[in-house]
Amino acid sequence: MEYVGSARIGDPEHGQQVRVWIDDVEEPRWLALILDEGPQELAADTVVLTLVDEGLYEGWSGSAFMARGAGRDVLLPGRDPLTPPVGG
Repeated sequence: MEYVGSARIGDPEHGQQVRVWIDDVEEPRWLALILDEGPQELAADTVVLTLVDEGLYEGWSGSAFMARGAGRDVLLPGRDPLTPPVGG
């Protein structure tokens, strides 16, 4: 299922909030594209991505490798599947 909305990078409660497009939230090998200007101060590294918009996928999180693409594109290929919060 496609997701276009807000997500946090890093700490699920206080991380940097960005807008993302995810090809399929339920696909174990998901891919996200940051739609904002992009988190310039974050180096390419493994990060936690948490979905924050209200709805079916609120609170889902997984780890991804942050990679800069052509131009200003910031891609997040999932390392671990996005999963719902515990008790969610």
